[in-house]
Amino acid sequence: GDGDSSSLFNPLHKYTRAGRMPILVRLSAFFSGCSNEILDTLEVDSLPHLRIFTDTNSICLGQLANFRAEAKGSPVIRWDLGDGSTYTGNQINGYAFTKPGVYTIQSWAETPFGCKDSTLLQFRVWPQPMASFSMSPEDTCYGPVWVDFAFTGSNADAYFWDFGNGETSTAATYRKFYQGIGKYPVQLRVVNAFGCRDTFSKTFEIMEQPFASFEFSDSSGCLPYEINFKNTSIGGKEFIW
Repeated sequence: GDGDSSSLFNPLHKYTRAGRMPILVRLSAFFSGCSNEILDTLEVDSLPHLRIFTDTNSICLGQLANFRAEAKGSPVIRWDLGDGSTYTGNQINGYAFTKPGVYTIQSWAETPFGCKDSTLLQFRVWPQPMASFSMSPEDTCYGPVWVDFAFTGSNADAYFWDFGNGETSTAATYRKFYQGIGKYPVQLRVVNAFGCRDTFSKTFEIMEQPFASFEFSDSSGCLPYEINFKNTSIGGKEFIW
């Protein structure tokens, strides 16, 4: 059926292309010269020729991975993501790995005729830095004031501070002077050697110092003596007499 022929009693033939192959067998008797023919059809299915793709070969922990498979025909495609997870289908969208590391992504394709193909790729998940910091004091009523900021996160190699008043720094720790009353949004952005990043924010506040003051109507009198007190304090929220 592919242009090749054989005179062997039990021939072994290798097909190199897919398709419907007509098989003709012509039999001839050795002594009488009588002959007969048998015609049948053989279906040769092609391999799926599986290929798999991803948006990128590496991500940071916490990011989502997408995988896609392409194959000839309509095979069933199965996946092993290298972390114990398996899937069936042409694509995997938004998969989240739970640990950093190098994962071997394997995929198999099988046609309805049982023809199979497989392939794999290496996929890396980089560790994610964690941004966090402490500040001392946290908040205060007493300004101007020096505030000590210190990185308390992990897995960071570069630091980018914004102290909420136009001042910045790239040090892991920093001492900052605040002068005026107000709220200062402080942000720390960190990056590790693999380009993964994280951000953490806090607000530092210098609150207005309350001023206690009061007045009363008379400074002396006879019993029974009743006197009126007037609260003239500034900035207070709670008053204890």
